[in-house]
Order: sequence, then C-alpha cells, then structure tokens
Amino acid sequence: MNNGNVVHKRKLWKFFIPAIVWSVTIFITSSIPGYALPDISIWSWDKWVHVSVFGLLAFLAIIGFEAAASYYNRTKYWVIVWVISICILYAATDEWHQWYVPNRSCEWLDFWADTIGITIVGVSYGLNLPPFGKIRKFIYARIEPLKRTAF
Repeated sequence: MNNGNVVHKRKLWKFFIPAIVWSVTIFITSSIPGYALPDISIWSWDKWVHVSVFGLLAFLAIIGFEAAASYYNRTKYWVIVWVISICILYAATDEWHQWYVPNRSCEWLDFWADTIGITIVGVSYGLNLPPFGKIRKFIYARIEPLKRTAF
C-alpha cells in the first residue's frame, strides 16, 4: 500500500469541512424549541429560509464532492447525483428530527422547500453557472498536485 496515496486522500476531507460545519449548524438550530423562535407571520418567509439554508448546504457539499471528483477522475454528473441525494436525505432526516423537538413540527412543505433549494444549486452547478466555474478551477489547482504525487 502506498502511504503517500493515503495521506493525499485524507487531505480531501478538508474540502468537506464547510458542509459538515453547516450540517451541524442546521441540526443545532432545528433543535431549538418552537417557543424560543421569533414569531414570523409571513408564511413564505419560512419557505425562503428553507430554500436558502439547504441551497447553501448543497453549495458547500459541491465543494467537497468536486474535490473528490477531481481526485478520482469523476464527472460533474457524479457530483450532482451524490450532492442532491445526500442533501435531500439530510433534509428529510432534519424534518423528521423536528417532529421530536417541542413546539416544532415535521412539515412536507418545509421538506419540499429544502429540496427546491438543493435542486436549484445542483442544476446551477450542472449548467456551470457562476460561480461554479471559478470554484472548479480553484479546487482543480489544489487537487492536481496531490494526484501527481500520489503514486
């Protein structure tokens, strides 16, 4: 086994740190009991928050999966499938988790808002809309030296 290759694979995890930190932040904030949250009477405001929060999660996950895709020579479609699948699964478990938090509820409309945010970011990445081209170049510049020295 080539120990240099293992070391370089471990360095890939640093690209996942922002998504992991954001996931923990989502979990902590969704654990706050409903009576401790501010009362927002605008229905659509809540859904936009869901779209934004989970869109950001997908964006941060793309950074990690783009690094892995660059290292393992995978396509951007591989990134899209993994990011959308994992983020939607996380959104579903987050809504389920809220079922057990006092004065919070598990709502299908919240889950669909989460899914819309995730999908918008995934499709934007697939279409190479800004800023994904710059992100891809940034990550590639950091992964390519690892690939050259891995073996």
